[in-house]
Amino acid sequence: MYELEQINKRAFDDPEKFVRDCCDEYEAVIESVAEDILNNLNNSRVVLLSGPSGSTKTTTAKKICDRLLARGHSAHEVSLDNYLLDATPENTPILPDGRYDLESPDCLDMSLLLEHFDHIEDRKEIKIPKFDFHTQCRLPETGKVIRPDENTIVIFEGIHALNKDIAFEHPQAYTLFVNADPDISYEGRILVSKDDVRFARRTIRDDKFRGHSFAETYKKRDTVIRGENLYILPSAETAARKIDSFHPCELGVYRARFLELMRSSGVEDTCCTDLHAAFVAAVGIREELVPADSVLREFLGGGSYVY
Repeated sequence: MYELEQINKRAFDDPEKFVRDCCDEYEAVIESVAEDILNNLNNSRVVLLSGPSGSTKTTTAKKICDRLLARGHSAHEVSLDNYLLDATPENTPILPDGRYDLESPDCLDMSLLLEHFDHIEDRKEIKIPKFDFHTQCRLPETGKVIRPDENTIVIFEGIHALNKDIAFEHPQAYTLFVNADPDISYEGRILVSKDDVRFARRTIRDDKFRGHSFAETYKKRDTVIRGENLYILPSAETAARKIDSFHPCELGVYRARFLELMRSSGVEDTCCTDLHAAFVAAVGIREELVPADSVLREFLGGGSYVY
């Protein structure tokens, strides 16, 4: 449980140090995780990293790769999104309202994925497929090509990375679950609870990088939560290690952007009203104080990682 009053005090007293401390604490976690992965190397060269939408899976995987590279290993981050099958009625489950259930693990090319796990352990070349979200189809050209050797480690990151059809088929892999679901209270009442921070992250990311308005991201919120509860969160307990990606400075950093996006959207809802109140009460922090390699840059932009 976090108290917004304490967060605001740190943001007001020394915002630069506050942001730096939050990022340094996360870097220490990343360093520890990299050590755990190396300790599991005799069992498997595959790492499975899962987490719900907006949990920083992608940047966390990239940061872990950086640590492994610094230790002399050939480390690769691979998104499971590239293993999605073409979004067709034959490949994709249908929701009751007729829409595709794109949150379902049945959308993945499981046979190819498991074949690639075996190839990595056997030091055979793998060619990662390439999925285009605009056409909802796999592109004819290949994405990344990996030629494994004795120093190779491959991190597969995605919402379904710990699904039983994946993780249970490769039990030697090191497993990670990253999430950010803090409870934040203000004046004796919880204003920020489960999913709120990740929802705020997604609204900012979707507006900047995906051309989706606040209202569009909000409209998908129930479907995203349904998919998380059904397919993703139950697998958290199977992970060898859980990572909390929440940075207490986030509310202050996102404050201006989130309030402007919500103001222009016209969305009015109880959960958004509480979240809006939390951002209004938060002490703002200048975005430029966030380091280029911070996981928060996955949503803000202006970072050093390429996605």
